[in-house]
Amino acid sequence: MLQKSDIRVLLAEDDLINAKLLTELLEKKYNVVVTAYDGIEGIEKFKLEEFDVVVSDIEMPRCNGLEMIKEIKKLKPSIFTILQTAYTEASYFIEAINLKVDRFLPKPINAKLLLSYIDEYEEKLKNKKLIEEQQKLLNHYKQVIDDILIVVKTDSDGRIKYVNDKFCETTGYTQNEVIGKTHPEIVSHKKLMKKELFDEMWENIRNLKPHRMIIRNQTKSGSSYWIDSYFYPITDNKNNLFEIMAFSHDITAQIKQQKEKETTFIKENQENVEKAMQICSNQFVKFIPFATIIFENDYKISEFNAEFENIIINDSNIDFYTMLLDKTLKVTDIIKDYEDLFLVDTEVEYVAIDGF
Repeated sequence: MLQKSDIRVLLAEDDLINAKLLTELLEKKYNVVVTAYDGIEGIEKFKLEEFDVVVSDIEMPRCNGLEMIKEIKKLKPSIFTILQTAYTEASYFIEAINLKVDRFLPKPINAKLLLSYIDEYEEKLKNKKLIEEQQKLLNHYKQVIDDILIVVKTDSDGRIKYVNDKFCETTGYTQNEVIGKTHPEIVSHKKLMKKELFDEMWENIRNLKPHRMIIRNQTKSGSSYWIDSYFYPITDNKNNLFEIMAFSHDITAQIKQQKEKETTFIKENQENVEKAMQICSNQFVKFIPFATIIFENDYKISEFNAEFENIIINDSNIDFYTMLLDKTLKVTDIIKDYEDLFLVDTEVEYVAIDGF
């Protein structure tokens, strides 16, 4: 069984026989067909239901077809109208044209022509709905993109034609401040990035190839931000570069986090090197063939070798050895007894030691 169309038709016809024949014809193809027998009834029924098409005779009692269509178009200007006319009603044509009647159907009615008019409109209606749905979907996609990404559109020379709110929010510039300008006119990239990177980008774009790059940029206030950018060349009908779309993701937080990690890593390495050097110097003391010590700013002996240990062991003051092992023995404690023994090397230009 052939599936009927969802088109809703209002038929206005005062001739009962014609009304019956047309209603039966239309009902074979369309799910909803409502019949009115004069113009007033047609207006009242139109107010009660939603219709896509109105098929009307001109000459009807109480209110003719043109008057009815005039009132109906006030309610729904886009309604598709088909007017049945006879040659004797040619005087109505100018008024019908002024009312923007869509189709004229000569009498006697040609059923095939009537259905073709409605089918033609249904096809246009479907296309219109499809375009509206696609536009709605595109607007939805655009909103999602605008909420997440920085969007910039330029002409083929790089002059800005459009920026979205995300761009203004990130950079601090208004649309009026950047429209018509190139990026180098806003920010001096030469100070921020290598020229070769942009040369490569432009080479790809002019060859109609998309390009991706990470860009260091500057806000209006002069602070740096980083974006991961995708450049897409848009062509005209002759496949010539027409404009460029750039979609960018703000990665400033990730870059700063990475730089903080690198700084921490470098600092830790420096500390480790310093510790290693200190350990090496401390261990080096053990291999010096004569009595050697290392002491800190408070004069306490922190490292010593076996030769120095033997000197302290042989000292008459037993407490010195205990203090040496506890690392509480100071140079100033023993300097009077061993002043001829000392050769002092320091990391500063001058050092004062009490009693020396």
